[in-house]
Amino acid sequence: MTVPNGATPERYGDTKKGAATKPRLIRKLGCLELYQASLHALDMYRGTSIACTYCIPGRLASSGQQEELEEALHSAVARTVLQHPVLQVGIYREASRKPAYLQLDTVDLRQHVEWRTVESEDELEAMARETLIAQIDTKFEDLEVRPAWRIAVLRRRDSRALEVNFVWHHALADGMSGKMFHETLLRHLTSVVGDGPMIPPDESRILDVSNSARRFPPPMEKMVKYPVSVGYTLSTLWQDVRPQMAGSARHQVLAHWAPLRLTPPKTDIRRVRLSNERLRVVLAACRRHSTTLTGLLHGIVAVALSSLLSKGRAAGFLAKTAMNMRVATPASASLIPKETMADIVSVVGHTYDLKTTAGIRSKIEAAATQASEKGRQVTLAEVVWSSATAARADIKKALDKGVKDNIIGVMGFVPDWRDHGRSVAKKPRESSWVITNLGVIERGVSDAQEGEGCDDGGKWHIEGASFSINAQSTGAAISLCVIAVERGDLVLDVCWQRDVIDSMVAEGVAQVIEDWLTYFGTDRPTT
Repeated sequence: MTVPNGATPERYGDTKKGAATKPRLIRKLGCLELYQASLHALDMYRGTSIACTYCIPGRLASSGQQEELEEALHSAVARTVLQHPVLQVGIYREASRKPAYLQLDTVDLRQHVEWRTVESEDELEAMARETLIAQIDTKFEDLEVRPAWRIAVLRRRDSRALEVNFVWHHALADGMSGKMFHETLLRHLTSVVGDGPMIPPDESRILDVSNSARRFPPPMEKMVKYPVSVGYTLSTLWQDVRPQMAGSARHQVLAHWAPLRLTPPKTDIRRVRLSNERLRVVLAACRRHSTTLTGLLHGIVAVALSSLLSKGRAAGFLAKTAMNMRVATPASASLIPKETMADIVSVVGHTYDLKTTAGIRSKIEAAATQASEKGRQVTLAEVVWSSATAARADIKKALDKGVKDNIIGVMGFVPDWRDHGRSVAKKPRESSWVITNLGVIERGVSDAQEGEGCDDGGKWHIEGASFSINAQSTGAAISLCVIAVERGDLVLDVCWQRDVIDSMVAEGVAQVIEDWLTYFGTDRPTT
């Protein structure tokens, strides 16, 4: 897979006369942005992706309309880029202690958007997977002269479906922002051409972005204060720097089964799908058990890893949930968080201590003694739901605190995130898994307008979506990335670092997730 590249741009200091030019800095990176930039600079994390399958209006679907189709998409991309300032800037001296966002004059869409056309559905499926992994595994270059995002477009010739894979650098934006990108793109695709800025065809796909600084969002800790108590601050910082004492309760829940290896991150992915019909049944079951889909997934993974790994390999576990902080960030005249692409996210931790994990394994052993498959499922379902409820309680506790005693409030105490990243790489891996659930992405058509698949003949709309991340060298061993299309299927990508994380364990987790979602997706009020 060739990642969109284009001609090699001039760097700062390279002009026709050889005279250096002074970079126009917008602002320094905030705490979370610094953390993400350090991971990229240290080559511990590369790219994040949301790929959506768009249904093309019938008038643009034929091969004779390819040029018009490309112009429609490029125009919508241009409008989307002009709407969101984080897509218009460079990153100045990313590998330094204090990098900054850099004002660029132009964005050349030819360097950011690549088209691929295939002949068959099988070829499309293989190319989509190859493209996805190549995109999230490819590091962003030339950060001082072009924004760190790219788009790969895939289409089977004459098909009504078009896959648009948006990939970005995590220092620019979080997962909710990626969903926001596609929802913005869809609105521009369906709007009247005259309602927004257009770009001429062929050579003139160069956008003027020289005023990005006027609308550029502040870091999340400047959008709202993150107050921290002395006790929380000291506890968090001590936990980060204290020696790992073998045999301690904390040491035993670390992910020793997934040792760190600082090779260029290569990602493996196993995809799990759940139909909308079954998803509705699963969500109803979650409500009955006072939990959520995210809580349920934690419960399933806790049971899966407790079964796949022996007590000797994993006496307990740590896990994390990504938490959208827009809900705790007030809007202002200049900033509407739910409409702003930026990093506005935090994490919630979950501890499966030795007693909890032993209890899960005890239930697994009890289930194994059941004579029937139904008996085994009912016994195990009990521990899945109890674990799911506990995970939900952790998340609710964090949500109730809002911005108080949140990890974001402590991140400013770290003097150099590069040094922090290097020190983390010398310790055992902390988390066994992380869940990022982006919820539902807008479809773009109502029930009345929608036909079957892409055969409605009318409006642009989103038919499918997937969310994936590059394997994290020092992050969670297994990442679960969840997204669903409005009135459509749920897609869950299980991502891990190839040749580092045991593929049999990661594949096993994915299979257990698929089995349990299928089981709970069949209406069984008793479980």
